Amino acid sequence: MKRRQSVLFLILTLFLLSGCNIFQFTSSPTSANDYIASGRAKINDGDYSGALSDFANAMEEDNFNSQARYLHAKASLLVSGFNVINVITEMSDTSRMNDTTMIALPFFNWDLADANSMYRANIVIHEDLEPIRLGETHGPIVYEDIMHDYTLAVLIEGILSLRDTNGDLYIDDTDFNLNFLWMDGELNMENLLDFWNSLDGLTDEQRVDIINNLIGNGVDLLDIPLLLFPDLFGEENPYDFAELDSLTNNIQNGLEIFLINDGIDNDGDSFDTNGDGLPTPLIWNDFNLNGLIENASGNPFPANYSGPYSGEFVGGDWGVDEELLDSIDNDGDSIIDEDSHL
Repeated sequence: MKRRQSVLFLILTLFLLSGCNIFQFTSSPTSANDYIASGRAKINDGDYSGALSDFANAMEEDNFNSQARYLHAKASLLVSGFNVINVITEMSDTSRMNDTTMIALPFFNWDLADANSMYRANIVIHEDLEPIRLGETHGPIVYEDIMHDYTLAVLIEGILSLRDTNGDLYIDDTDFNLNFLWMDGELNMENLLDFWNSLDGLTDEQRVDIINNLIGNGVDLLDIPLLLFPDLFGEENPYDFAELDSLTNNIQNGLEIFLINDGIDNDGDSFDTNGDGLPTPLIWNDFNLNGLIENASGNPFPANYSGPYSGEFVGGDWGVDEELLDSIDNDGDSIIDEDSHL
């Protein structure tokens, strides 16, 4: 009896290991390719979260597998649940740049939950596709396969990063609700001074750093699509990159105006007051110690600076980097806090 059982066990074992039977045990994925195959099947079944997990596991097994990275990016977008056509429509509406009424930047009228989901998805897509763009990966997916998706993802991330005012990579109720608006072709930030004042308990230098880091990060992210757009024109693609290029240029140029104390005449109103041929930032002193930088008593237009004047203007070029958030038109050019467009 024991011998029969042993023979039967041996036959069953050989049968199951033969690889040609429907009774063979289904094994769990053990390699990057196994996880990729499993994830593909789950995408086809509509199990996007399961597919995302499989592709993440594939990246753990082989972090520079281009197929795993590409599919993880795709699954991230699918999990976010957004209709890509609606997103493209929102991004491509450049009519907002020529409207005479205040119109929000793309995604700035979305509620926090939707904005955060879109933001997080495109951060992941950017991270997943970056090594492919740089040629650091191996596998069938190369830069030419992902450049449309990569460019769009970075563009969306760059715009939405402006809602992430505390820089924690999430958009939620801990962020200040900045109002970036288009009007007459110019980008405005209605409540920058309110944001400045909300940073209570910080020094002015710390507040400047927070605002400049927020805006600078957005400018840097938008610079990537601007560099890549020329490669995309004339390519067969699902997006109108000419429209997106125009939108990106205008947003980036508009944002740079809001950089504070960067030593650049961002709004182009400088006058070479001291005659040195250079855009020299204005120098002020709070002589009366009232906490404000007030108008100089002698506006040097159009003569070269020969001061000091009797007011709080000490030197430099009139019109360059007024940029003090004091709600006063310090340089008399009719723009209050000019580099913040307040």
